[in-house]
Amino acid sequence: MCGRFVVSKSGEQISKELGAENKFFGSLPSYNLAPTQSIPLLINQLGRQLVSASWGLIPSWAKQAPSAPLINARIETVLEKPSFRDSVMRRRGVVPASGYFEWMQTGSAKTPFFIHSEKPMFFAAIFESAGKPTSKFSVSIITKDSAPEIEHIHDRNPVMIEDLDGWMNSEGNLDELLGDVANQSDQFAKTLSFYEVNKAVGSVKNNHPGLISPESEQKLFD
Repeated sequence: MCGRFVVSKSGEQISKELGAENKFFGSLPSYNLAPTQSIPLLINQLGRQLVSASWGLIPSWAKQAPSAPLINARIETVLEKPSFRDSVMRRRGVVPASGYFEWMQTGSAKTPFFIHSEKPMFFAAIFESAGKPTSKFSVSIITKDSAPEIEHIHDRNPVMIEDLDGWMNSEGNLDELLGDVANQSDQFAKTLSFYEVNKAVGSVKNNHPGLISPESEQKLFD
């Protein structure tokens, strides 16, 4: 799964790099983005826009937000689930990231790791919108079975893509599109690096660059 991630750039920087209109009003950089918080979402509606979206998709037919936020959507079943089916057909977006956190479980102990790449990281996502004009967005990040490079940390990983327009704009066969982005993610996983970080990342109250420092380095100064 993907339950915490990092965006180390401002909305303005991201928008400029992606050639998008900046409509993001959340707080960036952020080193511990968590479910229900406002996260950056790239969409293509009359051109590229970087908007703010609540992390946890609210289906268009829902009268209120689900009690358990729909932060992730499994690529294997996204076309089958009523909560996600319409979104993946019509409203696909991209979440930019600098890396994400995952917890490796060994017995009863959980150890946090920071997973990142030297290349820009983008998560395939689906979204819903509400309001007239459309002003409120909610989003889920697509996940898949973990690539071999990181499966020892966790059995799921976010779908990481490089063809952003292909994901957002495709009008072709959805099964083929999902297969393509799954393959992109597996190829991207070959560029990933990871290391153990401090358990302080487990608290959403903590949000600072030190959260992505290797735990081995932090112990040197204890």
